[in-house]
Amino acid sequence: MPVMDGYEAAREVRKLETFRFQTKIIAVTANAFEEGRVGMLSAGCDDFVCKPLENSEIFDVIHRHLGVRFVYEDAESDTLTETGAKTAAMITEMLTALPSDLLTILKQAATDGDSQRLHQTIAGIRQHDAMLAEELARLTDDFAFDTILNMIQKLLQEN
Repeated sequence: MPVMDGYEAAREVRKLETFRFQTKIIAVTANAFEEGRVGMLSAGCDDFVCKPLENSEIFDVIHRHLGVRFVYEDAESDTLTETGAKTAAMITEMLTALPSDLLTILKQAATDGDSQRLHQTIAGIRQHDAMLAEELARLTDDFAFDTILNMIQKLLQEN
């Protein structure tokens, strides 16, 4: 960091009354030596993760310090459940009634993973089909951008 290093940044955050106990500070470092670990913890870091990073390490440290539980998709099972397939088919069918400009904006927002733009577009879709808007909002809130994109692409292939 150009102005201060990570140790100093952690110390400065800990000086602020608002963040003293509630904020968790996790250092990301290439320094795996014991003295580096001791230095980070004494500076106010709650934990650290060494580079190179593995997703599982990041998720594990978040779980340990924040209690967040992650739900992992079964990598061997990419098929939708029967209910999920019916819902996807229903949403895809409902998408056919949308004006092409809304569909294009929805597709680009899903491609970009832009949940804010997705929600803005869904507000416009609500005027055409409230049920479709609710389903798309649910998918957006679940970060299922790929599901939205797949349904749009399937629709475009069929037409």
